[in-house]
Amino acid sequence: KTQTGYTSGIITTFGTFAQTYGRFEIRFRMPAGRGLEPLLRLLPVPSGDTPSIDIMNATGSDPAKALFANRWTDGRVDRDYTGSYRVADLSAGFHVIAVEWDEEKIVWIVDGVERFQSFDGVPHQPMYLAVSLAVASEQAGEPDAQTGFPALLDIDYIRVFAPP
Repeated sequence: KTQTGYTSGIITTFGTFAQTYGRFEIRFRMPAGRGLEPLLRLLPVPSGDTPSIDIMNATGSDPAKALFANRWTDGRVDRDYTGSYRVADLSAGFHVIAVEWDEEKIVWIVDGVERFQSFDGVPHQPMYLAVSLAVASEQAGEPDAQTGFPALLDIDYIRVFAPP
């Protein structure tokens, strides 16, 4: 339990699987409700905060907005390239969000359509997967009386493809 009285959940491949480049995709349905924040992220090996790639991030209070991010550091300053895209309600049905990552770029794809790209700060090291459903996060805020519990991030699959 957290100090707010809520428990968040996370699963990772840290220590068991990491890959440099390739396609990473998730088919999921997220929960709606204030205070809920699902996230699928790639994190570096060895462990740290940067570089990182947010494959999918959203908030339960706005489930029709997918957030994307590429974060890195130049050794002195943390940098990021972020964007968002209005999508069909991610809580109303299953959706597929993928990232294709190679030596030169990162491309985000929502339900088969390219929606965002990053060419700066592209990581060149193994990354592991972390998927979570945060409750009461800084970005999502605190749950309110309309937030349904238990809240579930319904994952049909997570797939990883080796680079060509």
